[in-house]
Amino acid sequence: LEQLDLSDTKITDENLAALRGLESLKTIYVGRTKITNKGLGIIRTNCPNVVIKADVEMSGWGGEQNLATGR
Repeated sequence: LEQLDLSDTKITDENLAALRGLESLKTIYVGRTKITNKGLGIIRTNCPNVVIKADVEMSGWGGEQNLATGR
């Protein structure tokens, strides 16, 4: 699994915790779905090299966020 589409999903901290162990994951597409800062932290912990792509600005960043570099 390299890309995960969460755009039509209600993202909770609990279901983000299920990402643990998915080292092969490269991209998470969230569309217009909101992710909390706590949720971003969970993703950062479980999938440190993943890139999050979003259709809207989220928590001060928009478009694309590489969690490894913070950009």
